[in-house]
Amino acid sequence: MFILFLVLTVSSFLFYSVERTAANSQMGDALWWTIQTASTSTFGPNATTFAGRIVGSIIMLVGIGITSSFISAIVCLSRTKATPNENDPKQILKIRLARGEITKEAFLDLQKLISD
Repeated sequence: MFILFLVLTVSSFLFYSVERTAANSQMGDALWWTIQTASTSTFGPNATTFAGRIVGSIIMLVGIGITSSFISAIVCLSRTKATPNENDPKQILKIRLARGEITKEAFLDLQKLISD
């Protein structure tokens, strides 16, 4: 997450520095444009200078990788927290009990064997 925000901040400063000669150029607009471009949902104003288009092209290519990495990291974190350990015998017993594959008595007996 830190890398994503660092890349967005540096990219917006770089974009602003090459586009500041354009009419109505503001730092807030550069940041907004960079976030839109990196998240691949760009609409609205485009780069007006040649240097701005070069920087914008680089931001587009890097933004796709950074954004997809960020989203993948969030998904991986959420899956590891939500998914129980499939190799844990206690979890397997709980799942089988919930599915009705074993009785409560069998569950308690097997749980006692695992604990010993």
